[in-house]
Amino acid sequence: MPTIDQATSYYHQFLVHIIRVLPKYVAGFAVLYPDNHPVLQHHPRRALPHDHKTDFSTLRMCLIEEATVIGNIRVHDDIYINQLGMNSSQLSDYAIPLFADQLTLARTRSAQRHRRMEKNSWERREIFQLGIGFFHLCMNFIWVLLHSHRGAAIQPGSLSFFFSILEKKRLGSDKPDYHTLLVALQQIVDGLLLYTWKCECGLLSLSEFAHRNPSSDTLLTMAKAILHKYRPLSPSILTEKSRSQQRKGESENDMSDSGLSNEADNQTDHEDRTDGDIFQQNTCKLIRDLLYMQELVRAISDGDFGRIEDLFPDLARMFRGAGSNNYCIEILHFLHSVKRVWSPAFANIMWDNMIINVAGLPGHGMGIDMNIEHIIGALKVSQMH
Repeated sequence: MPTIDQATSYYHQFLVHIIRVLPKYVAGFAVLYPDNHPVLQHHPRRALPHDHKTDFSTLRMCLIEEATVIGNIRVHDDIYINQLGMNSSQLSDYAIPLFADQLTLARTRSAQRHRRMEKNSWERREIFQLGIGFFHLCMNFIWVLLHSHRGAAIQPGSLSFFFSILEKKRLGSDKPDYHTLLVALQQIVDGLLLYTWKCECGLLSLSEFAHRNPSSDTLLTMAKAILHKYRPLSPSILTEKSRSQQRKGESENDMSDSGLSNEADNQTDHEDRTDGDIFQQNTCKLIRDLLYMQELVRAISDGDFGRIEDLFPDLARMFRGAGSNNYCIEILHFLHSVKRVWSPAFANIMWDNMIINVAGLPGHGMGIDMNIEHIIGALKVSQMH
C-alpha cells in the first residue's frame, strides 16, 4: 500500500494533469496559464537536475541470442570479458546495475540461482543488481490497461468504443504498437477530462469558461471536485447501493399504493441509478487508470524517480489485478531491494541510472532501456547486409 505521503503526492500530480488539459486544448486558457504557471507545475519528489545530460560509452554490437538463460550468460561474457577486457577476479569486486525488460531480469535471476555454487561473485552473477527498465514497464502497463478496458465497440466506456470513434480499430489487437497506442490513450483521457470540465463549469463551452478568467484556486478546487466526482465506486459501495435500491423499490411500491411520493425521493433515486450505471463506472475506472498512465509517462520524461516510486504500490496491484504477475513481482523485487537489501547510497545509484537524458533538455528523460530502441531499426537493417 502507498504511504500517506505517497498518496498525497500523486493526488496532487493527478490534479495537475486534470488542469493541464485546459491550456492544451483551449486557446483562452493557453494565454491565461502558460506552461510555466505555478498551478501547472508538478511537485518534484526526487528529480534529476534540469541541466543533467547523460554521458555514454559505446560498445560493439552483440549478436548473441539472449532469450535463454545460457544466452544471457554468454552476453555477459561477451560484454565484460571480451569487449571490456576484464577478468572474473576484477569483476567480482563490483556491483553492477542491470536495467532491462522483465524477461531478461528473470533469465538473470535464473542464472544467479543455477550458478550459486560457482567460485566467485562474477561466475555466480551476484555482481548484477537488477532494476526495472521503465520503457518496458510503460509498454506493458498500457497493454494491461488495454486488456482491462478493451470491451466491445458497442459498449460505451470501453476502449474499443473509443477506438471506433477515433477510427483506430486496429489498436484492439493483443499487443499493438506502443507509441500508437500511447497517443490514442492520451487522446482519450484528454477528451474525457475536457468533457468533465465542461460538465463541471456548467457553461456552453470551455472558451466561455476561459473568458470568465477563473483563478488558479478556482481551477484547483474544480479539479478536486472532478477527481472526487468521477472516481470509481468500490465494489462494496456498489453492492450496498444495489441493496438500497431494492429496498427503496419495495418501499415505493407500498407508497404508490397509498398515493405517497415526493420530488426528493425521485432525485435520490436518480443519483443511485447514476452511481450504479455500469457504463459510467467503466468510464470512471478508465479515467482513473489513464491518469496513472499519464503520471507515469510524465514522471519519466521529467526525470523524477520519486514520483515513479510513489506509484509503484498501486502499479503492482494494477498489474496483479489484470493478471500480469511478472511485472507485479518485478516491482516487489525492486522495492524489497531498495528497502531491505541495498544501502541508501547504492539505492540512490540505482535510481540515478534508471532514467537517462540524451539531449540534456528539461522534459526529455527516458527509461535507460528506451535508448537502444531508437536505433533498433538501423541495427536490424545492418544485419541484413
